[in-house]
Amino acid sequence: MVSASRLAPFMRIGFFRWLASQPHGLRRAARSIGWLGLEQIVRMVTGLAVGIYVARHLGPAGYGVIGYATALMLIGSALSRMGLQEVVTRDLVRDDAARNVTLGSAFALRLAGGVLAYGALLAYGLQASGDAQTRLAVLVIGAGVLAQPFDMAGAWFQAHQRLAPLALAQLTGVLVCAALRVGFVMTDKPLLWFAWPVVAEIAIGAALVMTAYARAAGSPLRWQVSRARLAMLLAASLPLTLAIATTELSLRLPQVLLVQLGSTAEAGYYAAATRLSEALYFLPVIACTALFPAVVRSFAIGGTHYAQRMEALYGLLLWGSLVIAAPLSLLAPWLIGRLFGADYAAAAQVLRIHAWSLPLVALAVARSRALIAEGLVRFNLLASVVNLTLNVALAWLLIPPLGAAGAAWASVLPRLVSAVALNFAFASTRAQGVVMLRAVLAPALVLKLIRKRRVP
Repeated sequence: MVSASRLAPFMRIGFFRWLASQPHGLRRAARSIGWLGLEQIVRMVTGLAVGIYVARHLGPAGYGVIGYATALMLIGSALSRMGLQEVVTRDLVRDDAARNVTLGSAFALRLAGGVLAYGALLAYGLQASGDAQTRLAVLVIGAGVLAQPFDMAGAWFQAHQRLAPLALAQLTGVLVCAALRVGFVMTDKPLLWFAWPVVAEIAIGAALVMTAYARAAGSPLRWQVSRARLAMLLAASLPLTLAIATTELSLRLPQVLLVQLGSTAEAGYYAAATRLSEALYFLPVIACTALFPAVVRSFAIGGTHYAQRMEALYGLLLWGSLVIAAPLSLLAPWLIGRLFGADYAAAAQVLRIHAWSLPLVALAVARSRALIAEGLVRFNLLASVVNLTLNVALAWLLIPPLGAAGAAWASVLPRLVSAVALNFAFASTRAQGVVMLRAVLAPALVLKLIRKRRVP
């Protein structure tokens, strides 16, 4: 367990003075978290403000159509990414000299994956969607998976913990497309116009990341494709690809099934509520993304050092998420009424339930990064399959009688099993489960330290 003495220096002096005294790697990780935090905060605030504005304009049914098409695109995107971002980041940390072959081979795999994903998305979306407007929304928004492979260069920036260019690229895409959405509302454009900014945001961000890489590390035209590297990347990423795809399915499938088993209005209620709760998922993601190289290095050191690092990470993410989830759930009716209006009143119950997904998502994200460092990516796949299986079963059971609220329960309950309970079923992950449970005691540790400081 992380001892009180390890936290004492942080509490005795100011944060920035404490940070300045830390090793260069920690300072660089803090800067990375800062840039990612800035980008995600702007994305969250802009997405919420503009999303609410668009939702009020389109109404629950129209907003449900855009949410449904976006959910399908994000599922396809998970297949397009192929889990390569994390694997390539790890490989570049270990051997940056081979970046041209590593990045070139990864780009080729992701491009092929994007084409296949778009084809599968169209095959499902155009056949399953009931009306022409919904099918056209799927056709337009789904094209976003074809642009995503071009952000592969972002792995190089992550490996070097130089995340400012990534943040600026994404910020540009977010702000430009937010302005487009606002303009479309002000000029009273029809539903399908709101599909195009989804694709444009992805394309702008990817193009700017590629441009930033060309300036910092050399032209992407130097990238090379190696059959041997293709085989290595495919073997390393395949379990992670399936894990990410099943995770995205678990996240988006309730919204897709709401259209199939309910209505686009129910999907709109769900999209409105999860717009608030899922906007907070960036908190554990940016922390784990910025600290992933440090996790890899601490695992190499091993022993209690690695356990202490993971316990501190789990404790920070768990309790930080609980502090946010509780008021979000309690204030759900007031928030929905004030932000979305009376037409979305049914979304309050969805938010009240779905807010509690944040702590479970935080634990799952941290464990996923730890298991990548340990080379146990197959467990990530197993956890995702368990989560997806329970998700589908509960969705089919709960959506017909409960509608959007049933979809919320189908999203939250399986995470308790896959993120926490499943760790104890296997010897290789039991240590992660134990460290995760010990992190529950983090507040007691801080209180103990505070009491010691008060003793004269």
